[in-house]
Amino acid sequence: MAGSGGAASASATPAWRSFALGGIQGRFTSAEAACTFTRAVLEAPAASGPTAPPEGLALAHGLLDFALAGCASVTLHLQYPGIPAGAKYWKRNAANAWAVFDGAVVDAAAGTVTLTLTDNGPGDDDPAPGRIADPGGVGVMAQEPPPAPGGARPIPTLGAWGLLLLAALLGVLGLRGFQAKTAQNH
Repeated sequence: MAGSGGAASASATPAWRSFALGGIQGRFTSAEAACTFTRAVLEAPAASGPTAPPEGLALAHGLLDFALAGCASVTLHLQYPGIPAGAKYWKRNAANAWAVFDGAVVDAAAGTVTLTLTDNGPGDDDPAPGRIADPGGVGVMAQEPPPAPGGARPIPTLGAWGLLLLAALLGVLGLRGFQAKTAQNH
């Protein structure tokens, strides 16, 4: 996918420890002096296909895809030009599954996201030792799924446990009714 902001260029920070893309500023801190960015691109998320975000997820600033090398752990500080209220940091993993990343601290009022990433730990989607990769971005999930073609809306249904409990309740009520009817006949 072509990045809407292109690859980040090295900044004045030694060993490329920061970047600026499409209004997003990023920098990290790490105990490893050799830890540096090897890639930072800003992409428009796919509209469809295996890498597309879930239906209803709006990534206001696109997908930030970055990789770090020579790192055991890092704290990445991202400054966005604006973060919508209620936004969370969503990430796409190596299997193209999307989920909210619980290791992110989103401060919408300050426009910041702080990620703490450990090599081969939560949030790292690169299995190579010493390399951390994390494609993600701030996004808001729509409260209600968009209407289906023709204006139809999905009908809420019970989950498996709800159906099991409903079946058990109906069974108990049926048994009581049977017992009451049997008692009247005797």
